[in-house]
Amino acid sequence: MNILISGGSGFIGKALQKTFAQAGHSTFILSRSNGDFSWDPTRQWIQENALENIDAIIHLAGENIGAKRWTDSRKSEIIASRVQSTQLLVNTLKKSPHKVQSLIFASAIGFYGSDSGEEICTEASNPGNDFLATCTQAWEKEAQELPIDIRSVTFRIGLVLDAKEGIFPKISEPIKWGIGSALGSGQQWQSWIHIDDLCQFFLQGIENKSLKGTYNAVGPSP
Repeated sequence: MNILISGGSGFIGKALQKTFAQAGHSTFILSRSNGDFSWDPTRQWIQENALENIDAIIHLAGENIGAKRWTDSRKSEIIASRVQSTQLLVNTLKKSPHKVQSLIFASAIGFYGSDSGEEICTEASNPGNDFLATCTQAWEKEAQELPIDIRSVTFRIGLVLDAKEGIFPKISEPIKWGIGSALGSGQQWQSWIHIDDLCQFFLQGIENKSLKGTYNAVGPSP
């Protein structure tokens, strides 16, 4: 299949490209710059032929939530980047000729709030009420506007672990220098997934046509 990845130049996107290539699929990157196709969600513009001959889309694009301090303006940027980019993809699929059969959305377990205590959250659990929950709800709401003839899958992703990229090198660095300590109280639950397993989630999402709806992309044990 020909797979278009929005935000595909980041940590997860690069890993997905390798996984899909090994499975015999071709990938194309949709990016503001340095991609195979260009777009600008803030202007609701996308390159005219971006969806030509594309069978499936993986939507990863959005401002990095951990890159800067969460000021009010930064929070607005984070939400807008996800809502606007999703709107652009959905509207383009509604208005332009294409052969896209599936669209896989990357959401986050932040949907359930940052502290659900001892509750085991399933895909049917209620959303939280903090910033990340508000952000993911707004994002997923736009995804629901997708045309009904396109299969939609949403993965709510946990902390993605990898030896060299993502959050693990950052939290392990102090330990290497002998100054490591518990994060917060040390008693809070964290749901996680290894990057290789996450890539297999997305591969299944692309290849298994029976998958529809929302799935928590996390390991079995927090």
